[in-house]
Amino acid sequence: MNRLAWYVDEEACRDRPSGDRAVLLLGGYQGFANFGDVLQLKGVVRWHRRVSGLEPIVVLSTTSIADRGFHDRLRSWLGVRQLVYWSERPLDVQAVGLTELRHAPAIGHLHVFGGECLASRWLGVFLTLIESTHARFGVGHYVLSGQQADLTAVPRLREHFNRHPPIVAGGRDPESADHIAAAGAPAAYSFDDALEPLDQLVAEATRHQDLEPRRADALIHLNTSYYTAADGDRNGQPATSLVGDLRALARAVARSDVEPAEVVVLQAFDDRRVDEISDSLGTIVELEDGFPFPAYRVVDLARLALELARRPVAATLPSSARLAYTCSYHVTLLCTVLGIPCFLRAENSFYRQKRALLGLSAGTLTQFLRCPEAPTLERQRCAREDWLNRLEAAYGGARAVAGRPARGTPPDGAAAPLEPKPGIAALRSSLRRGVTSDQRTR
Repeated sequence: MNRLAWYVDEEACRDRPSGDRAVLLLGGYQGFANFGDVLQLKGVVRWHRRVSGLEPIVVLSTTSIADRGFHDRLRSWLGVRQLVYWSERPLDVQAVGLTELRHAPAIGHLHVFGGECLASRWLGVFLTLIESTHARFGVGHYVLSGQQADLTAVPRLREHFNRHPPIVAGGRDPESADHIAAAGAPAAYSFDDALEPLDQLVAEATRHQDLEPRRADALIHLNTSYYTAADGDRNGQPATSLVGDLRALARAVARSDVEPAEVVVLQAFDDRRVDEISDSLGTIVELEDGFPFPAYRVVDLARLALELARRPVAATLPSSARLAYTCSYHVTLLCTVLGIPCFLRAENSFYRQKRALLGLSAGTLTQFLRCPEAPTLERQRCAREDWLNRLEAAYGGARAVAGRPARGTPPDGAAAPLEPKPGIAALRSSLRRGVTSDQRTR
């Protein structure tokens, strides 16, 4: 499980902390600007700085790299000095300022933080990454937190925990904690690693709104990426399936025939990989005339998350709205913290588990619009407080002693130049090549 290639920023390596004073942070955030993933990482970075005293080293995917300046921007946004990148194939990374990590330092601590690392959809990738990290850095102290897990993942998790038993493992919801416990780990209900930075974001981004109120009738977040698809569909939910919901929402929030509703569109995932990701703005374009609101303003949640704790956050979030409609768990969590009734679209079991974790009704949009209510997070906050005490205890003993790092066995094949993640231009070029090739075969 050690056949991954590892790369580092040479400049950052000159300021590397000693292995017993550092912690590797690996989780749902892999370098892509996803609102919830960014907040989860910022939450654990802040916690380690305040509680464990360990210096964070963030584990990222090479597929997230946008350009040569990407590493400097990330260090600034995330508030960390050290980044380490992994790849499933050997790469020539000099053009983006990286070098191969030939002799990894011994780092005793690994914290696998929140997200869906233990969910079946991504389990294979993350178990390979986690076990490679153990071997490559000689990890001796291992914890997990804020994880969503499902029943089908239990057998593979049991094999993993037999090889690498964690000190403690947190499930993001009680069901996930039960699955993690069934796999043999000392599990507890941790709720979400994004909660504390989310509270901070809400406080900063809604300040002064009593002086300059920004009205909002509805908050809307849309996502038609592949992982939102109905069970059994690998292509993503078709944008057209949202039209009926959005028309019903428009009727519900309409002020009058002459006074349009004030709509705020929430952009949660800033990513140019249009072949994989389609968040709010991309989905609106896909809908064409099916999006029923002729005017709206946009709040970029991903950007707010990146800038949180690095500079003053713009006061751009409406402190209240009549209701919200989202295709995102973390956007729904944001609305819940704001006290705004929110309908979370859930077309598969993955999202239905998220909806249950927030205590949301499994009813239809029609039922929600008839009686919109905002749940509270009292139970989840109590569980979170208990978990943080348990996590602190896991770091309260003697410092971890790192084992001897295994010498890396890179993946087979010649190193290919790293190409920054493709966007619309690359997709158009690929499509044109495909059309030209098709014409030649006729």
